[in-house]
Parts: sequence; structure tokens; C-alpha cells
Amino acid sequence: MVYRGAGVLCPFRIKAGTKEKEVLLGKRSFWNPEYNTPMRFPGEWMLIGGYREARESPKETAIREFKEETNYTSEIKKLKLFSNMYRVYAFSAEIDQDYEFNNLSTDELIEVKWDTIPNWFRFIQSREFTREQNREIKRRKLDDKRYAGFSVFRRYVPDITLNQLKNLEWYFSDKFEDVNKWSIQEHSERDASDLLESLL
Repeated sequence: MVYRGAGVLCPFRIKAGTKEKEVLLGKRSFWNPEYNTPMRFPGEWMLIGGYREARESPKETAIREFKEETNYTSEIKKLKLFSNMYRVYAFSAEIDQDYEFNNLSTDELIEVKWDTIPNWFRFIQSREFTREQNREIKRRKLDDKRYAGFSVFRRYVPDITLNQLKNLEWYFSDKFEDVNKWSIQEHSERDASDLLESLL
């Protein structure tokens, strides 16, 4: 497999009655019936996107993957690149804030949800969510399964998603110039290698 990088989309909106921004994340499915294999990163909340196809720009990838996984049919506008860690290009965007995601591609996502970045930080790192996710993995008997050589029981995604959300938070607060420097320096060479390897 030729790794061309990936494109992910993070729509945002202003929370009703406040000045706070909410961002939309998707919860990964646990099992892919098409390939009869566990999903990569089962049950994790993450930015929605996927791998780049040949002759496709990261922005085109982010739009295509978002539409494929959510079956979103309305307008996507004002895409802005806010992170490019490990060749994963993350874009903020504006979408129809009242759109109801009632037709998700269940092979990829089982739920999408709006929330503020601080709330996402707390939830993704919470023991409650980790226990819930681990219970579901055990219930589905996936704890002894592997995806592309990696145990599905090990949580690779939080560091990636949390870094992307941190970059987005800084982007919203006019600290964008420091984003890529922070992302690179926060990880040792081994950490960066492990994160990239988990995406392949």
C-alpha cells in the first residue's frame, strides 16, 4: 500500500446562546462487515476522514470522505487547514448547522455529535468512556482480534485526535503560527513513529 497521507474534516458551529464553538466528531464502528474484520480504531471518537486517493488533494480527500461516511448532501464551505501532523491534513469547515445526520455509513460511523473542544477533551480521556469502549470490545469478542497486525484493544487514536483538537483550539484563538511547532516538539521520535505506524 502506498501511503499518500489522509484528509480529515472538522466542521464547527457557534453553540446556541453562547460564543463557544462546537465541533463535530464521529464515532467509529466496531466491525467492518464488508471485509469481515475489526474496524481500525473501533469505537473511537475522531475527526471524520480517510486516505487520499491517487491525484487527489488533501482538501478533496477530506470533503469526499466526510460525504461518504456521513452521507452529508448539503454545502461545505470555508475550508481552512489547521493541522498537518504525520501527513494527516485536518481542515476546519462550515456546514449546514441544522443538518440531521440520519443516514450514516454504518460500515464507518455509528454516531456523530457536536460538542465544545473542552468537553471533547474531558470525554475522550475519561475513565467512563474508556471503560464503556473496552466493555463493548470485549462484548464483541474483539479483544483478541488484530487489524493489520495491531491489537484493536490498544487505544492509538486519543493522542492523534487530542492533538488535532488542541491545534484547532489554538487556531480559533489566533495562535496558529505555533501549531506545527507544538505538534512536532511534543512528541519524541518514537512517539511520532508509533502514531504514524498506527495509521498505516
